[in-house]
Amino acid sequence: AGVGDAAVIARRSGEEIVALVAYVVPRASADAGLADALKGVLAARVPRHMHPADIRLLDVIPQLPGFKPDIGMLEKLDRIELALRISALQSGDADMADTDEKKGYGHYVDTRILDAVEHAWTAVLGSRSFQMNQPWDRTNGDSLKAMELWFHIEQKLGRKITLDALDGNATPSGLASAIERHLAKPAGRLDGIDANNAPVIFLMPGILGDEPLLAQFRAAFGKNIRFKVIDYPEGRHAEEASAGFENIVDAAFAQICAAPACESYYLAGYSFGGYVAFETARRLKAAGRHVAFLGLIDSRMWNTAQAGGSNRYTAMLTRLKRYFGLLAEPATLALLLRKRWFAAVRAMTWLAVARPATAIAFTFHRERNYRQRVEALRQWTLAPLDLPATLFLSDQRLPDSPFDYGWGDLCTELTMVCIGGSHATMMESPRRERLCAHLLEALRPKASRLDKNAFAETLHRAHGASTLPDVLTG
Repeated sequence: AGVGDAAVIARRSGEEIVALVAYVVPRASADAGLADALKGVLAARVPRHMHPADIRLLDVIPQLPGFKPDIGMLEKLDRIELALRISALQSGDADMADTDEKKGYGHYVDTRILDAVEHAWTAVLGSRSFQMNQPWDRTNGDSLKAMELWFHIEQKLGRKITLDALDGNATPSGLASAIERHLAKPAGRLDGIDANNAPVIFLMPGILGDEPLLAQFRAAFGKNIRFKVIDYPEGRHAEEASAGFENIVDAAFAQICAAPACESYYLAGYSFGGYVAFETARRLKAAGRHVAFLGLIDSRMWNTAQAGGSNRYTAMLTRLKRYFGLLAEPATLALLLRKRWFAAVRAMTWLAVARPATAIAFTFHRERNYRQRVEALRQWTLAPLDLPATLFLSDQRLPDSPFDYGWGDLCTELTMVCIGGSHATMMESPRRERLCAHLLEALRPKASRLDKNAFAETLHRAHGASTLPDVLTG
């Protein structure tokens, strides 16, 4: 109702369409937030690939003599405005930033953050995608690319950032703004939700840390539950002692203690994270803290099972391929020629982990963390804990393993909930919504401080998959 006129054009790179741009003439009675309102309407009614990357407000749509929209003029206007926006973000032009904010384009961000986003976005998705300010879901980005993007951003900024800052509609400039807001939050603050109405769940991620599927999982709860994602310590060398399982639990316990104190603690862990949550619950009980809930999301010893036997041969071949890929870089080859032949492998390993600008650095980073944590868990002995737990299971079973994966012998009471799907797809829609609903049902008798209306709203969101945002495409 607030739109007086509109025209949509294609933003092109050569002959290829890379994004859509909408120009809108608001009516006199239109609200100030018209652009945001239109995005919400489009999200509900129009397929994702038809969403415009930008919605810009104009006083009038330029017309040809025959009263048709002057598409050529709008395309020229888009090129000028896009170039001015990128220039303003890079140079810190406050006047242009203020103008962009009035138009709904975004706002000026710290150039250091923008440089980090440009470096990462270009490394993973290409420079053209960054220059065109394409939304993430229009770049063929998947879960692995999202993790690589985040790796490069964190390496550039020297900070850990949760994946919640990246959503499907995020453009490079919008992502930079979201990261700036995230870094501006006071230490220990949990996403601006009323602490009197929303319980905090301390979430231990899988063996490689936070990932897009877990970001989607958290987003499915809306703003009625707060999450604190635990960050695992990382060793720089294959056998570094700081990567031991006890050190991982120490780090989780320290992060929980650094957060505002809770009357009751709610812990959940996905896959490898279930073991971290289990041992962290033991530390909390030993410290006199009350653990009200322990959720184990398909936590099983599949990682350690894959770490031995014939898979060692497969892993060795994979590493050799990565070494040869590193050799293809001229700078690497030049350095290796100056070293003795018996130091070549060590030099390649050092190069891989010391050069965060390369894709192979991300690959080595992931593999190093995986192997360290697999070995740490294999060497850890689990002991019974006087605490009930809820085990959420997928349909993907491990051969010669008990149905409860041994958790029934470790907990005083074990409740098992079958979600379906595989170990990974149980976190995808529609099983994700089922998992959310069951998790809320498990929390219901324990979260006495949770507002009843907010709880009902969250259950409704969890059961209604169509209302849930897909945070990432992957």
